[in-house]
Amino acid sequence: MNYLDAYKARVSPNGESMQDAVKATTKRQAINNIMNSPTRSFVRLNDNQDLTPVIVSDKETFHKRIFLFIPDTDIKVGDYVHQDDATYLAVDQEKDELYPQLIGELCNDMFKFKIDATRVEIGKNDFGRPIYRDIGATELNIPCVMTNKIPSTVENSSIPLPDGAMIIRIPYIKDQIPKINYSFTHRGSPYKVTNVSYENVINEIGFVEIRLQRTTGVEA
Repeated sequence: MNYLDAYKARVSPNGESMQDAVKATTKRQAINNIMNSPTRSFVRLNDNQDLTPVIVSDKETFHKRIFLFIPDTDIKVGDYVHQDDATYLAVDQEKDELYPQLIGELCNDMFKFKIDATRVEIGKNDFGRPIYRDIGATELNIPCVMTNKIPSTVENSSIPLPDGAMIIRIPYIKDQIPKINYSFTHRGSPYKVTNVSYENVINEIGFVEIRLQRTTGVEA
């Protein structure tokens, strides 16, 4: 079953009100417009291997793009949009029922985040003393948007950060957010997390901005 047939099955006119029927017709037109567009392409969302039809356009350059989806596509801020060999982080969303859109910024680097092991009791020894094992330690390579500039309202420009400072944006995943003073090495230089902003997280959905500062040594 193709996308159009599947969509028609969900919006069958049986028992619909006139308003619902008009809405369903409009949605079918929207999905037809995308599926029959000569500029249509396909992307993957997050870890999903299924291809999702979209119309893609540059908002500024290819570093920031608008992804127009078919109606009722499940999308949200903080999603990854994989297009060809590029990955975009959704930093804004247009919640239009007919024309849902995500605005994505190109992920230009990887954030290496170590999750410490958790010590758990796995039994007792011959003397009745607990036996422990450390489990769950891992290092994640998280696609991120990394920049040394912050947006400015003056002529749509950007302001450089102080020397050695950077900001990265990653999806909000509760157990994958570094704490203040978390240290790591990036391209041979040591950095430390100085601030984590949750301004763009609403109801546990969105992305965080992590401010980094280059240091003289690695603490962790």
